[in-house]
Amino acid sequence: MPEFDIQSFKSNFEGGAKSYLFYYYPTIPGTVLGEKVSYLVKATKLPGETIEEQKVAWQGHDFKFAGKHTFEDWTITFNVDPDAKIIMEFQNWIRRKIHDPVSNKYGAISDYMMNQTLHLLGYNGKPVLEYTLFNAWPKSTTGADLAYDSAETATFEVNFSFTHFTTVQNDNQTM
Repeated sequence: MPEFDIQSFKSNFEGGAKSYLFYYYPTIPGTVLGEKVSYLVKATKLPGETIEEQKVAWQGHDFKFAGKHTFEDWTITFNVDPDAKIIMEFQNWIRRKIHDPVSNKYGAISDYMMNQTLHLLGYNGKPVLEYTLFNAWPKSTTGADLAYDSAETATFEVNFSFTHFTTVQNDNQTM
């Protein structure tokens, strides 16, 4: 077993990925926000996945093996722009493309499912990992918290559902 001491740790640990080094440009059907929408992104979490466990009884024991592959919903937090256009963009996506609560009409899947791409950036600002979420659509949005006793920028969250994701590592980039 190799020795473990503080000097070997310091010489081998090169620092980790920073949580503020990411880039996301929302793909919204029919958006009018343009490039500035990426500057309204406040926070997110890299998408997660789970392989459910299956059990079969065998000679008095549970034999466990891999089952259904599921993907967690993906949540992203946005700062609200002064005209609240970002809120309207997502509400329009939900109400005009997915389901209109007034007419009770549902949109075509091809009109509201959009691939979304999230980049984890290295220290040099270039992508290290690229996540592509396929067939994503906004499942829900939260309302923005408003308070007279706060001077903070209002934020809201969008919760995406998607079918699966892929991860591409850019090997030629250094952290």
